[in-house]
Amino acid sequence: MAPFGLTSAIPRMRFWGERSRRDLAALAADPVFGRRLEQTVHATLLPDWSIRRERQSGSAVTLLPGNEGIAREVARRVGKLVDTVGGGGMAGAEEALAELELVLDAPTVSALTGIGDDLAAACAAGALRRSLAAGLPEELAWPALESVYTEFAEHAESAAASAEGPQEGPLPGVEGVTSTWPILTVFGRDRAVAVAPDGVRASCRFTVPDESTMFAVHYVGGSFLVSWTMKPNPYHCDTAFWADRPEEPFTPDELGGLVPFGGSLDGAYGFQFEAADGQGRHGGSRVLRPGGREGIDRDELQLSDGSTIWTNAVYGRRPWEAVDQVTGERQGPVPLPDFPGRTPNPDPDPDTDPNPDPDTDPNPDPGTDPSESGMTLAREALQLAPLPACLPDSPLGSRDGLVGTRILYRTRHRDHAPGHYLLESIDGRTARFSIDRQGQEPWALWAPPEGAAEDVVLADTESRTGVRAYTTDGTLLWEQDGHHSPRNPRVRPSRPATASCGVALPPAFWYLLQTRDRPGSRALRTADADTATTLLTAALTDEATLRKAVSEALPDITDPALTEAVMALTERATRVERRRRALHTRITTAID
Repeated sequence: MAPFGLTSAIPRMRFWGERSRRDLAALAADPVFGRRLEQTVHATLLPDWSIRRERQSGSAVTLLPGNEGIAREVARRVGKLVDTVGGGGMAGAEEALAELELVLDAPTVSALTGIGDDLAAACAAGALRRSLAAGLPEELAWPALESVYTEFAEHAESAAASAEGPQEGPLPGVEGVTSTWPILTVFGRDRAVAVAPDGVRASCRFTVPDESTMFAVHYVGGSFLVSWTMKPNPYHCDTAFWADRPEEPFTPDELGGLVPFGGSLDGAYGFQFEAADGQGRHGGSRVLRPGGREGIDRDELQLSDGSTIWTNAVYGRRPWEAVDQVTGERQGPVPLPDFPGRTPNPDPDPDTDPNPDPDTDPNPDPGTDPSESGMTLAREALQLAPLPACLPDSPLGSRDGLVGTRILYRTRHRDHAPGHYLLESIDGRTARFSIDRQGQEPWALWAPPEGAAEDVVLADTESRTGVRAYTTDGTLLWEQDGHHSPRNPRVRPSRPATASCGVALPPAFWYLLQTRDRPGSRALRTADADTATTLLTAALTDEATLRKAVSEALPDITDPALTEAVMALTERATRVERRRRALHTRITTAID
């Protein structure tokens, strides 16, 4: 077989004769190499942005017709997609259906026996039921934060009515967020509010130049540090003032951390702690206090067991160091903390190597649990923090007054990028998870409220600050967009799945969320096929019929936000169902 070529922008294969077809047929018949051959051929149809080529229609059958082994592997691929449409999570069903609409061209349909019957049975009610039972992000709430969002929206609406024009996005008036954990600072163009788990801590007004290309506001011990820059394409802000002294702008000593939260490279997980005395903010190498001009550095990775704080930098490639809880003074490398109840490494030697290099030690501090054999500790993904006293528990798990997650990984074959993960919640729950795309790093295990049958893996998305939620077997349940910022403005991502309602918080703040409506969540956990079918049938009629069906089929849901979430999910199911029926009509027509 000659190399792949492009004809009319569609990948083709050129053969040197019948012997090449014979050899490919033999290769495709092999149980191992046949699957890899199909994957390799299928990859030529995927988007290639280096040559500005979008996803091409068809399957490996389209490029290698008449090959039974290839047809068998394509049938396996299509079967998984059909199963996802009829029984995966709603976001997964949307993605699977979009792929089926491209894969099922005429040659592929002709090669797949029974595809019409399989697709006819894949009603979207199955995906709707699984999504309801597995857990919705809207089941979690932070009442004080939601009140602040409402205030920002009202202010934005008032501004739009006067002169500034309409506000776009799910959080009108909100420009970004920063962390002084457990306090989240929400800021707009001229105001900022610091929100703690039990209510608003402080607020301020400020003004930054209209020409600012980036700005951020950090809560620091009762005051606010406002920073901005007017440089094009900036990495961070370079000028700052304290909100109570706006007439005294200055250039901070450290600039790298003067950024809004923007994902793993701008804020890490969001664990940048408030000082133990409540009068400052840990920046990594020091504690910043009101009036200080030290600025904020890039040591954004922080851990705390309530008595010690450890700090490091993203991609810092250096040992974790302990710092004083009040002053922030560095105390040098010390052993990392271990989770309560977990069997530690039997022979730690902090004097010789308290933080082994993962490049030279393939399994630093693996503990003694056999389940961790062959895996490497994701040292920059460690999370540990005291649970605020005002909270009874965490949806991500807690134990002995602490919250946190420990993640281990191993790579696939010779690929340096991790592909398989082991997640360990501090409360003892564990899950194995394999990614289906690069950059999709998991960071926590959510236990949906009121008796969910399975835990949910929370992972990164392509949108920097968003969240994708999976079952542990890799079924995509939902995706939620995160906060945008002046540095990373909101753009509409090119994706087939619809984002859930609301805005995803930085990972550290998911630990602080609480169940919105316990009876409502309990009703969702027990939603069955009949409930899903009733909702879907009603939604296919009109919105009023759907709203009535939700109130009758799920009467224990009393919170309006959760009601709207169920309605939005069901409406997505109707769009999937209509597209599924249209696709079924198309392929049965082609078969006939």
